[in-house]
Amino acid sequence: MTYKLTLASTSFSRKALLSQIGVTFSCESPRTDETVIANEPPANRASRLATLKATSIPSAEEDHWILGSDQVATCEGELLRKPHTKEKALQQLLASRGKWVTFHTAFTLCSNGKVVEHLSESRVRFRADSSDSELRRYIQLDEPLLCAGSFKTESLGPLIFEEIEASDPTAIQGLPLIALARALRAIGINPLTN
Repeated sequence: MTYKLTLASTSFSRKALLSQIGVTFSCESPRTDETVIANEPPANRASRLATLKATSIPSAEEDHWILGSDQVATCEGELLRKPHTKEKALQQLLASRGKWVTFHTAFTLCSNGKVVEHLSESRVRFRADSSDSELRRYIQLDEPLLCAGSFKTESLGPLIFEEIEASDPTAIQGLPLIALARALRAIGINPLTN
């Protein structure tokens, strides 16, 4: 079966993650308004944005699937966005010290009216004993300025973690590959057989 898969993202991290499972895909920038809706639960926000991204890219081709994904991080109910600056990253890490950060990571696959959705929840607990200087050094070395929560699990993040609760560790990185591979197999996309 021939398929076409488009990742509705310009995220380097999501491109790298999707490449790990050996599927052929193209990328296109989604046209999505990511404005925060007051009092929207984090899981709903992640699912809504994943679907908006996937449906923002038109396709009339049979077996052309669009993949949208989004992740929302919170700490004690506070939304953690991409910090973009070292100062904001340090503020987030200081506020997360000794606490759990929860990640809601969603993806939506859509093609000609067919929709497959998934939402996962993962948690990271930060070390309570991380010093301010350790956190500054972590930011300097890992540069997590484009990461919700200001850390990278795939890099030096474990140095500031106490523990992780996740059924799929790649969900914390921004795309739950185990669930995605299962969803892709269900729609006929399997790099092990295609």
